[in-house]
Amino acid sequence: MLFLPKSSNRERDLNLTCELSLGEAQSYQESVPRPGVPISTCESDGPGFHVGLDRPDASADRQLQFLCRIAGDMLAAPIAIVSLRDKSRQQRLAAGSGLDVDPTSHCSAFCNHVLLGPALVVPDTRADARFAENPLVIGPPFIRSFAGVPLVVERRAVGTLCVFDRKPRRFSSRKLNELCGIASVVASWLTLQKHSRARDQLSKDRSRMLDLLARQKRDIWALANHDTLTGIANRAFFESSLERALETARDHGSALALAVLDIDHLKDANNTYGHRTGDAILVEAAARIRASVCESDFAGRIGGDKFGLILHGVRTTNGAIDLIESVQRRLAGPVAAHGAQLSCAASAGLVMFPDHANDSAELLNNAETALYSAKETARGSLVVFNQDMRLKAMRRLVAEKDIRQALDGDRIFPCYQPKICSATGELIGFEALMRWMHPEKGLQTPASIEGILDDPDLGVRLGDRMMALVARDMRNWLDLGLDFGRVFVNASITELRRPTYANQVLSHLMLSRISPQCLGIEMTETGFLGGNTETLHSELKKLSGAGVSIALDDFGTGYGSLAHLLQFPIDCVKIDRSFILRMETDPEADTIINAMIGLARSLDLDLVAEGVETLAQFELLRDKGCPAVQGFFVSRPLPADAIPELVGRFRCEARSSAISV
Repeated sequence: MLFLPKSSNRERDLNLTCELSLGEAQSYQESVPRPGVPISTCESDGPGFHVGLDRPDASADRQLQFLCRIAGDMLAAPIAIVSLRDKSRQQRLAAGSGLDVDPTSHCSAFCNHVLLGPALVVPDTRADARFAENPLVIGPPFIRSFAGVPLVVERRAVGTLCVFDRKPRRFSSRKLNELCGIASVVASWLTLQKHSRARDQLSKDRSRMLDLLARQKRDIWALANHDTLTGIANRAFFESSLERALETARDHGSALALAVLDIDHLKDANNTYGHRTGDAILVEAAARIRASVCESDFAGRIGGDKFGLILHGVRTTNGAIDLIESVQRRLAGPVAAHGAQLSCAASAGLVMFPDHANDSAELLNNAETALYSAKETARGSLVVFNQDMRLKAMRRLVAEKDIRQALDGDRIFPCYQPKICSATGELIGFEALMRWMHPEKGLQTPASIEGILDDPDLGVRLGDRMMALVARDMRNWLDLGLDFGRVFVNASITELRRPTYANQVLSHLMLSRISPQCLGIEMTETGFLGGNTETLHSELKKLSGAGVSIALDDFGTGYGSLAHLLQFPIDCVKIDRSFILRMETDPEADTIINAMIGLARSLDLDLVAEGVETLAQFELLRDKGCPAVQGFFVSRPLPADAIPELVGRFRCEARSSAISV
């Protein structure tokens, strides 16, 4: 007897509907019975009745093995067996699937109980006294549940068809009915072995089984090549389709466009509303993309929030741009997902064949490079690839590698630039500026890792490391008795849009025993752009309510508005250094500074001018009424161990004069 192990990669979750209409299947269409209780009894076989398959020939063995595999597949069960009664009325295994041990002496305990009625379901063998101590339950293959039906030939039970699972399981009425249908096929086949009649019926049954197998193969292919969430092509199928499209384009000498789109702020939606909402956005985005292009075009989901689009019918770059922009406009419409009004707006990168690459891998890589450039430029934009982007992408990869090594090697540290009162010269606080040490290039500033601070992974790691280091330094200064005012730490938009940011900041303060009144958070105006301002507002409100000051950096550079100053808990605004640099020669810059000073005074906001480098700039700002300044004129950023001496010097000078240069 041959027991074939079930293939480990067989798909077990195909929702196939049994379309068998065999006569015996109709008697088993009742609901699932109570655990361990047969539906009813059936007529037992008389003495000596058997089907003549005590030792089936090779052909018969293959047929029964085939039917066992069908039973296992349709009921998603790892083990399926057919047992037959021999001349001595003992149950003998005739065929099996998924069994790699010799169970002959132990399976009969299951099969004998199945013979008592037309169906037996045991959801948990360990909870059933009849089977709890069976060696196949407590040892390999560790059977935990099974369902079985008798094989009835000419109203006599001649054997059983059983399926087993290694986990507790309730077989549904539909699954039990499918098992009965397969048992009917087996019984018909057994009848054919005993009597030559019914050959035509068996042929039809086998044809139906083959149809089911063919349908299984089609479904397995679909599962292997399509994204289970959105229903469109997955990355592997998309890449193979791109290869075929390029071959066709080469043969015909035609152009081909490839676009990669990334759903903006999907991570924020997942963090704020949960992954069910994020999944709903992805499903809607896929539907809108398919509805926006021709049937000849090809769309696929090639990443968590990324979609690829192969455009066959375009001849020029401008034509491709027009088509992708129309897709973006459709995506930008509102999405109602689980009670929230959101958006599936997308940024996009575009490449053309053969202008930008000749093979599929390079073409796709260049499209993603253009996408990253679009996201850095402005969310929701479209960028066409050019060679400069590749150089920039390579520099970014090098910068990412460097900063990861700096994080792992503890080479990240803060330097502190003081802020002073312009009227008295008194020290009022510091801004913590990130610095890191490169093993070859030496001291580095954030300018060397432009864009990485907004990376969802590295940006968050850098911000958390800086917060921990600043909290440590403030604790050391407090232990020395220093009055250092308030220290402001820069926070990236990626950090501020995380719903756990405020709690993490306050946790650092609590662990270091530092009052929130010692800390400030600086954010840029770009934080007001894009979506998920609800999370941003919530995190800032939580910090402000705890006593942490919120400062708006680079105010006046084009993104902020008065509404933001009123809507968000902003305590301080900072005049951007670009205005300070031009204030002596550019009347427009001077006018803007005057307006910002008046605005801050009217809204009762603190105001700091940053980038003050000369005595002339300082005096102009002081005379205009700007309350505080920061820049090289006051001091360059200093490491933490230099701050105690600096604080002492400022305290002494403040007592003797308004300011000492």
